[in-house]
Amino acid sequence: HNMPSAEQVAETLNMSVTTLRRHLADESSAYQTLKDECRLEAAIQLLACRDLTNVMVAERLGFDEPSAFFRAFKKWTSMTPGQYRKKHLNVDMQCE
Repeated sequence: HNMPSAEQVAETLNMSVTTLRRHLADESSAYQTLKDECRLEAAIQLLACRDLTNVMVAERLGFDEPSAFFRAFKKWTSMTPGQYRKKHLNVDMQCE
């Protein structure tokens, strides 16, 4: 599923987007940073599933294009999803 937008989060919290951004800035963070951290954690879990292709992982994370996921993952980890799998994953994991 796609991650909620900053606007959706602000609405859920009954505040304006500006107030949400200000609160996050007070914590030395930003909405995009939190979103990227969540996507990275989810990507690592999904990449552990050998039955999911990298394209399937990109789709599950809400990326419109697999290439956008590959670029983001490389930015986050300094390696491609395929390189990450080869380096860090030695065990097959059953996933649903």
